[in-house]
Amino acid sequence: MLKTRLTKNCYHWMISKGLAIMIHKTLFFIHLKYKYQGQRLKNLVGIPLHLAKLMLFSLSLCSLLLVIGLPASFSSLVSSSVAANPLYPLDANMVNVRDYGAKGDGITDDKAKGFGNPEQPRPITRPGSLETGNTRKGNRAHHNYIFDMTFDTGKGNYGAVGVDFKSSLSTSIVSC
Repeated sequence: MLKTRLTKNCYHWMISKGLAIMIHKTLFFIHLKYKYQGQRLKNLVGIPLHLAKLMLFSLSLCSLLLVIGLPASFSSLVSSSVAANPLYPLDANMVNVRDYGAKGDGITDDKAKGFGNPEQPRPITRPGSLETGNTRKGNRAHHNYIFDMTFDTGKGNYGAVGVDFKSSLSTSIVSC
C-alpha cells in the first residue's frame, strides 16, 4: 500500500515491502530485451510463456498506472488537509459564535423565540425590511452580490432556506 505523509513541505513516500518488491521487479523486467522478458518470468515464476507475457503486461500496466497515479495523489493530499473541517477551508476566517455568548449545546440557542418551529422558518436578517426602518416599497435589487459564503442549514431542517436572494441588474452569487 502506498501512503504519503507531509512534513515541512516535503512529501515522504511510505511504500509497503511487497509493493516495493513488485515495483523493483517490474522495472527490472522492463529493462530486459523484449524477447527475454517472457523467458525470464517463466524461469522465476514457473508458468507457461504466454501467461508470463500476460503477467509482464499486467505488471507493466500496473507500474504505468502507479506512475500516472502519483501526481494525482498530490491533489488528494491537498484536499486531505481540509478533511478535518470539510465545510470550511482553513483560511476561511470563520467566526465562532460561542465567542459571542452562544451556548452551542443544541438546546439553549436552538429554541430561541421564533426559531423553534422548522415548519415555519424565520430569516435571521431581512435587509430592506420594516425591521430596519425602510418602507414596504422594496428595493431595486441592483448590484447585489454574495461572494464566498457557506450556508449550512444543518440536518433535519427541511424547511430551511439558505438564501432568499432578490436580484435584478448586475447581481450574482459566486462560490457559495
